[in-house]
Amino acid sequence: IPRFEAMLSARAPVFTRRTNGWDIFVEVQNFGQVGSSAANLTLVVQNDEKTETVGKIAIPALKPYEKIRLLMSSKTVFEKGKEYTFRLTIGTETKTLSEYTFKDAR
Repeated sequence: IPRFEAMLSARAPVFTRRTNGWDIFVEVQNFGQVGSSAANLTLVVQNDEKTETVGKIAIPALKPYEKIRLLMSSKTVFEKGKEYTFRLTIGTETKTLSEYTFKDAR
């Protein structure tokens, strides 16, 4: 890992039910020793045979070790009690900076 590079990382999203959808909070932190450039955070869900974008939001440039809490709103419908596979990606238009997959029951 290069020592003097920004390192953006996201915690697992926190879903809060609304009347007509979901509020999704995601904390992003720059663990690098230098400031980051602006990037995007995208959350997708694998639903049977298709992949659906749940939300996408811009991440502003962050100072070293700075963190930010982002809010996305989504109207994606989830079946109660069903387990879903999500993929959270941080990246630019040309490069994936961080990506992980997790399972969660709604």
